[in-house]
Amino acid sequence: SIKDGDEVAQGRNPLVVEIPPVPTGLSSPSSDRDGSFTVNWNAAPTATSYQLQQATSGNWMTIYTGEATSKYRSRLSPATYYFRVKSCNSGGCSGYSSAVETQVYKRDYCKFRCGGILK
Repeated sequence: SIKDGDEVAQGRNPLVVEIPPVPTGLSSPSSDRDGSFTVNWNAAPTATSYQLQQATSGNWMTIYTGEATSKYRSRLSPATYYFRVKSCNSGGCSGYSSAVETQVYKRDYCKFRCGGILK
């Protein structure tokens, strides 16, 4: 039987875990010349893991699932890359953050468009 002082009897289930909020502070460089950079985001309260997705002009694909709040990307081909992240715990996952974008240029892009100086 349920006792009067029992949390379940009082309408609170101690086993229910609230879904964490959407992570904030998602960032990546606006442009990059070699396809190697880090995508960062802030830790979300109660989150135990994160899912980072990437897209170019097509579908989103998950490129990272884990506890870290950053992901190093390398050897990306010239294109515009979009990133979004969500937080998860045993209660479920938040929605995705707003997307950020990074334009990866060909390595010699600045040689011809930045005053002859390779940046």
